[in-house]
Amino acid sequence: MDFQELTIQDVQKVFSKSRDGAYRMAKLNNWDYEFKSLDKGGRFKLYKVPTAIIPKEEVVAAEAISDAVKAEVVEYDPTIENLMPEIKIPEHELYRAQLKAELCEKVISEFHKIKVKKQAVENVLDAYNRGMLIPELFRLEDTRTARTLRMWLRTYEESGRDFKSLTRLSKASAQMKATEKEQNFLLGLLLDANRIKIGSAIRK
Repeated sequence: MDFQELTIQDVQKVFSKSRDGAYRMAKLNNWDYEFKSLDKGGRFKLYKVPTAIIPKEEVVAAEAISDAVKAEVVEYDPTIENLMPEIKIPEHELYRAQLKAELCEKVISEFHKIKVKKQAVENVLDAYNRGMLIPELFRLEDTRTARTLRMWLRTYEESGRDFKSLTRLSKASAQMKATEKEQNFLLGLLLDANRIKIGSAIRK
């Protein structure tokens, strides 16, 4: 069977769906998928969508989207110094993330029992918000809504159930600034005789 490899963002565009609608569509149609790794860390999911169900006017566009995704890969150049900042995740944030992951595992386990995801979320959330389930997390996070729990669960599942995906890095990353060495390196790229583009300089 012919198929197109689409990211969830591609599915949204091709079928005019919201993000939640795209995920539901992928689940209902039981599309196969695989994870593709990015050169500089992280990964993304590609769904194998049958070409037959893609609107004809979108097939060409879908192929172009897939080509664009592949074009984002940047070849590794060993002569360029690696200036990617290393973010050290605080121990207390790792602990909090582990507790969130434990709560997500409770939802997954409940879903396997009752086969209704919405009800599984509500059952686990009710026990959690009453302080009966993972009280250590309750002391840190207090009560939470079903929307928040679903967001944690989605993030956790999309990462391949890696608890570190649930860490809060916004505060840490907000404090990060380019060092003088990094600024000079970037300036050198921008002033290069080959007239390198700003976006390319940042990616390097």
